[in-house]
Amino acid sequence: MFKKLEILLGFILVVIAGLFISCNVNPFFGVGIEVDLEEPKLSVTSHINGDFVNSSFTISGTCQDNKGVVKVQIELNGSHPLVSWDATIEGNTIEGGTWVKDLVFPIDATTGTREGDKLLDIFAYDERGNRSQTRMYLTVDDDSPTVTITDPILKTPAFFDQLIASDASSDFVNLEYFSNGILQIKGYADDTFIIKSTKLDIYDSEDLTVPVSDENLPTPVKSVTIEKDRALPAEAGENSFPSKFTL
Repeated sequence: MFKKLEILLGFILVVIAGLFISCNVNPFFGVGIEVDLEEPKLSVTSHINGDFVNSSFTISGTCQDNKGVVKVQIELNGSHPLVSWDATIEGNTIEGGTWVKDLVFPIDATTGTREGDKLLDIFAYDERGNRSQTRMYLTVDDDSPTVTITDPILKTPAFFDQLIASDASSDFVNLEYFSNGILQIKGYADDTFIIKSTKLDIYDSEDLTVPVSDENLPTPVKSVTIEKDRALPAEAGENSFPSKFTL
């Protein structure tokens, strides 16, 4: 009698266990909280390490996570107190979203400027608190290069006003810029940092009769660009560099 009961109970336990297994590979499926250990994926697409930027600029990138990215934070490494910014997240971050932030670097208490080498720590967080990090090294430079034309010696409007007032017959004295039909321009560009490119645009004077600004420049009749570590254009002299040019 007892032996039959033991066999029967054993059969019932096997059947119950079989039911659990047939329903799901894990007999304890649905029990407890799902664990998410996957870190978000984070990248910067607007810049690369070593880029030069202004103290006010826009940085952006991509972010993705299996549960979604809830925050992208940017910190200025070494700042006291810590300077940080929260980026704007756009798109579906489960499939792959983007982030963007307009940054303005604070004035450094030691140097008294916004310029210099900067290190940004960028973090992405998901809803479970998992975090990923990337770093971006940038150099802030707000000063524009100075460009000097050494040949020909450029004349100011005051120079022409003086000539016209005194003797109209001498208007074009010393203004023989063309030699054998060629206009040669020499000069140099100076800056604290290495000049990467120099561009010369030549405009028709009739296109400059209306007020001109950086936003509504007319189309140049000629444009020549000298770039660092690139082959020289045909118009450039053989010893030309972005910092010292002959065109």
